[in-house]
Amino acid sequence: MKITSSTGARFKILVEESAEYGGEDGHPADIYVADYVQADDPAQDQVENWLPVATRPADETDPSWAPDGRVAFITDVDGGRRLRTARPGEPRSRLLVQDDDVEQAVISADGSRLAYVAGSPARLFVADADGQHRREVPLGEVRPSEIAISPDGRSIVVANGDYRNEGLFLVSAEGSKHKLGAAAVGAAFVRAPPAQERQHALEA
Repeated sequence: MKITSSTGARFKILVEESAEYGGEDGHPADIYVADYVQADDPAQDQVENWLPVATRPADETDPSWAPDGRVAFITDVDGGRRLRTARPGEPRSRLLVQDDDVEQAVISADGSRLAYVAGSPARLFVADADGQHRREVPLGEVRPSEIAISPDGRSIVVANGDYRNEGLFLVSAEGSKHKLGAAAVGAAFVRAPPAQERQHALEA
């Protein structure tokens, strides 16, 4: 997991714990919110106050953080890959959409919109961040394998999983699209960090 932050900061992070390394009892993959505390010496940085996002015993993967503190994630509860949301520390999670075969989901940085991939063959859907007003985004022959959503929720970058037409496509929520490049497998929208920020890796 890669973290970028200002020196001396204390800030919240999402930690996705793999089922493979979850512990000797082989418990499922879990998602936590924790405090990342930076020291003057990067080797002394600490992760504290681990709080599980959900309390049900199931695999939880692919977290996406909303500005209001909710975390959207995919869980295998109920016999399918369901998209749910929860506030860390609260006992209940809520189903966001009815699809039971969700592969990936992301919430825009402004908290306005949700984009996710579901179905076989894979299809792209958008909805309000609370799961309302769900609709499919037409992609033609593009089969989404990885997605990233713009901070305002108006555009989505889609990596095509069809080897016959590999590449990245920029898609509007209304379905217009154009190809950005070939032979790419994924992308992310990021904000340029201040010059004084440092970057280092944390292995969880």
